Amino acid sequence: MFRIGISKTSIVVIISIIAIVSLCSCFIALTYANPLQNSATTIHSVTNINMSMYRNLVDRVKYLEERGYDTIYVQYLLLSAKYYYEKGDIDRALEILNKAIDELNRVELRPSLPQLNFTIARSTLYIDDIPSTWDFVPIGTVFALSKRGYLVYPRNDPKWKLSCFIILAIGHNREGEWFSYQGRLPLKPREGVFKPRVFIDNEWRILDIAFAGPLYYDYGEKFGYPTVYQYDLSGRILQYVMYIPRNRTWIHKIIDLESNRTLLEIRAKAIGVPMWIGRWNETYLVHGVYAREKGLDIWSGFWDIALMNATIRIDDTEKKFRGIFIFDRASHRVYYIKNAFMPLGLPLAFSCMVIYQENIVIAIANSVNPSPWDTGYSF
Repeated sequence: MFRIGISKTSIVVIISIIAIVSLCSCFIALTYANPLQNSATTIHSVTNINMSMYRNLVDRVKYLEERGYDTIYVQYLLLSAKYYYEKGDIDRALEILNKAIDELNRVELRPSLPQLNFTIARSTLYIDDIPSTWDFVPIGTVFALSKRGYLVYPRNDPKWKLSCFIILAIGHNREGEWFSYQGRLPLKPREGVFKPRVFIDNEWRILDIAFAGPLYYDYGEKFGYPTVYQYDLSGRILQYVMYIPRNRTWIHKIIDLESNRTLLEIRAKAIGVPMWIGRWNETYLVHGVYAREKGLDIWSGFWDIALMNATIRIDDTEKKFRGIFIFDRASHRVYYIKNAFMPLGLPLAFSCMVIYQENIVIAIANSVNPSPWDTGYSF
C-alpha cells in the first residue's frame, strides 16, 4: 500500500514501525486454568488475598467473556487489585478485589449487532475520504457501548481480535533536542496492558503508568468533542484522544488527576489524505497469516498523519517540541478461524513505514505470506 500527501513544513523525519501488530497484540499476563463449569455460582466477598482464589476469579472471567458476557470492567478491577497488592497496599487491593467480586456476580451479556458484510480487497488506495467521527469510533459496526459507557465487541461476533488506538510521534525543539513517543489506548485487558514510552534527554523512558482498558467513549458531552478515554490501573491517571472533525485536529493528553497536572499534551493538525486500510462495513485487507492455526488476520481502518505541537512535563521540567504525529486507528479480525479466543500466536509478516519531509508524506504498509499456504487472497 502506498500513499502520498502534501504538507507545509521543512522538518525531515522517518518513522519506521516494524510489525506494529506485535506492539498491540500482547495479552493479559495472567495464567488461566480450566474455566469454571458453573457460571451461575455466586462468589462471596473475601477478607484476605491468595493466588489460588485470584486465579479462580480469572478463570471465571475468561469463561464468561467467551460466552458473550461483558467482563471488561471486572478484568480492570482485578488488575487494579493486583497493582495495589504488588505496591504493598493490601487494604486497597482487598477493597478493589471485593468490588470486582461484586461486579462479577452482576455481569450482563454484551449487546448484539447486525451481521457484518464485507469483502477482502486487493487494494484500498481508491479511498480518499476525510475520517468522520464514525470512522474514528465505529459504534454499531465494530463496537457496541456497554451500560458503563465503554466500548465492547458485540457478543454475536467473536471474530474481533484487536483494536488499535495507537499514537506515534517524533519531533525536536529549538535547542536541537529530539523527542519521540509511543502511546496506546488498549480496548480491554485481554488486548494487553500498555505503559507509554518516551524518548527525551537522549534516552528512552517507560513511564510507570499502566493502561489496560476499559476504553470509554464520549460523544462530546464530557470533553466537548468525540473522545476515547481511560484510567490507568491506579485510577489516578487519565489519558484520552479527542477528534475535532471540522478541522481534522487530534488532541492527546495524559493527566495526573490527583495533582491536576498534564504530563503530556499533543495537538496535531492532519495533513494530506489519510492512509486508508479499508472501510469498516465494506473492505478489509489481509494483515498476516497466523502461526498456530490455519487462518488470516484481516484489518480495516486508517492512519492519519499530522503536524504536531507537543508539551511534556517530566521531573518538574517542561519541554515543548514540534514534529510529526501518526494516529493508527485499525481493528483486526480473524478469518477462516472460528473465534478470536483461540491461542493463535502473532500474524506474520507485516512491516510499515512513514516518511515525511517538506511537501511530501509517504506511507507504506507491506504484508508478506511466509507460509506455504495459498490463502487465495493478495498480500
